[in-house]
Amino acid sequence: MTGFRILAVDDDRTVLDAVVELLHTDGHAVETASCAEEAEALLCERFFDLVITDQVMPGQSGLDLIRVVQERDLGTPVLLVTGQAFLTTAAEALGAGAVDYLIKPIDPQHLRAVVNRVLRSAQESAGDPPAYISPPGVDQLLQVSDSQGMIQIFIGTRMKEIERTVIACTLDALGWNKNKTAKVLGISRRSLYNKLARYHIVRPDRSGPGFGEGTGGEGIPAAFSRW
Repeated sequence: MTGFRILAVDDDRTVLDAVVELLHTDGHAVETASCAEEAEALLCERFFDLVITDQVMPGQSGLDLIRVVQERDLGTPVLLVTGQAFLTTAAEALGAGAVDYLIKPIDPQHLRAVVNRVLRSAQESAGDPPAYISPPGVDQLLQVSDSQGMIQIFIGTRMKEIERTVIACTLDALGWNKNKTAKVLGISRRSLYNKLARYHIVRPDRSGPGFGEGTGGEGIPAAFSRW
């Protein structure tokens, strides 16, 4: 997956440089913005295949930027980076229109995999309604159908998707330390193991090229550990 235009947004220059270097390696053209307002101006000027934005920045937040993209109907998928490993944060991000979200500290290989997946989805759906557009909100469902059963099914399915993503991302961010993961998520170890089995969450193979040297811990480069 090469030759895509990506906009990275963060107020930390070191983080932006690390992201640019990583994605340039994959052949992508990457531009940067230090705040949501600057990113909004760039998005109005030219087309981007993907936006990667931090959540907490001076001025407008990453969520604010996602809402701008949705309100202006730009059709650009937005990947949110957050340091908050909570179900409510994930629900808010996905509800606002984020195609996915990553929990700090970011594993560069995981970032690369998510970026490639999102770009592939957008490329395959070219000419059709994009696959990365979030499902309709509850209000929209109420307008379409009066069936309470339908609404409950939608809510249940969506929340399960969010919960699975939160658990998997938290495990990945914490180096698959289940004790720490259970503590961060506020659940018991037994509950965590039950959820791992229910959602078929298994540790991915990390045998490929990594970032073992000069890292910020757990095989993560120092710059990415700050994101």
